[in-house]
Amino acid sequence: MQPIELAKTRKRERIPQGVRFDVFRRDNFTCVYCGRGSPEVTLHCDHKLAHSKGGSDDKENLVTACEDCNFGKGAKNVNRAPSVRVKNDAGLVGLFGHRLDEDGHIHNQFSIIGMAGSDTCIIQLFSFLDGSSTVVEMVDVSDIRGDCYRLYATERAFKMAYWEEKERRGPLRNKTAEEAYEMSVWFSKRIAA
Repeated sequence: MQPIELAKTRKRERIPQGVRFDVFRRDNFTCVYCGRGSPEVTLHCDHKLAHSKGGSDDKENLVTACEDCNFGKGAKNVNRAPSVRVKNDAGLVGLFGHRLDEDGHIHNQFSIIGMAGSDTCIIQLFSFLDGSSTVVEMVDVSDIRGDCYRLYATERAFKMAYWEEKERRGPLRNKTAEEAYEMSVWFSKRIAA
């Protein structure tokens, strides 16, 4: 009987500072996912094909991402496409949101990842089960600003709104929205580890 060889895990090396700077400069010191830039946000080098999936540290496999987009994307979302980088004249890129159903309850969750012209938003929808990205849609700015959508400046406010609605409707059973939110953060970290 032959011995079983265990798969070797690749040691993760730090991306050299010069490579990181070249990638940031190439991408105009701007997150390719949400359009925010330095010094407004902390920038990271993100792998197009995740390191854990065999992606290299070559400049061609690296893009500039803000801290929120990089950590929110993770290795599970390796197919998330960078947004079309255009001016954020509408002030919407980088915001989070919920689409509401006809009864005014949360139906979908999303983030605005780019603009296609001045009157169309590119939104990334997310799964309620695990927070992974699902599909990308284009929505008119007038719809986004209408009554069927709610927008949030931070990811925390966006997630808290979901748990606050659950608390109002009663399915949290003796938990506050804050406790449910903290539990979901803990659970997300456990899954990611």
